[in-house]
Amino acid sequence: MDKYITSKSPRVRSETASTSMDRSNEVSKCPNDLGMLTTFPAQPQTGIQFPKNSSGRKFSPMWYARFPWLEYSVERDAAFCYACRHFVPDSSFNYDNFAVKGYNGWKRALGDKNKGLELHSHAASHIDAMSKWEERKRRTSSRSTVKELVSNNVYERRHYYVRAIAEVIYFLAVNELSFRGDYDKIAHSESGILPICLVLWHRGTNIYRI
Repeated sequence: MDKYITSKSPRVRSETASTSMDRSNEVSKCPNDLGMLTTFPAQPQTGIQFPKNSSGRKFSPMWYARFPWLEYSVERDAAFCYACRHFVPDSSFNYDNFAVKGYNGWKRALGDKNKGLELHSHAASHIDAMSKWEERKRRTSSRSTVKELVSNNVYERRHYYVRAIAEVIYFLAVNELSFRGDYDKIAHSESGILPICLVLWHRGTNIYRI
C-alpha cells in the first residue's frame, strides 16, 4: 500500500523533505575544484597529469568537445556533469555518479550508448537539466544586453546634457551675457538668459541665431 500513498500524506512530505536534505548534504561533498553556478564547467586541459586507473585508462580532455557539460575534478580524479549538479530537479535526483560522487570508469566512458558518458547524456533528468542550463544562459545573456543598452543610454544622456551646458555657457561668455537673473523660474521674464538658452538648446534651436 505504501506504493500508492497520495501526495498529501505526511509520510510523503517527510520523505520529500528528507530527500532534499540528503541531496544538499551529498552536493556539499562534491570537490571544490568544480565549476560554480555563476561560472562555467571546470575543464582543465593543459598542465594536468591525468592519472591512470587500475585498468590503465585515464580521463581525456578531448571529451570536452563532444560533451560540453562534462567537467573534471583534479582533486578527485573523476568526471562530473555541470548541468546535473546545478539544474537536475529534486524529484529526479538519484545520486547519479556524474552529479555527486564522480565518475571514473574510463574504460567504459565511450563506445557504448548504454554505458558511461553516452548513457548519461541520454538520461531524461540530464536532458531536463541541460534545458534549464540553456535557459539560464539565455536569460543571463539577455540581462547583460539590457544592462549594456541602459548603460549606453545613460552615457549618451549625460553626454547630451554636458554638451548642452558647455555650449550655452560658451555662448553667454562670448556675448558677455549674464548667466542668471533675479528669479529662478524659467518662465519669469527676469529669470536670466542661461535657463532660456538651455531650453532652446534642448528643443533643437540654434542659440547662435537668437
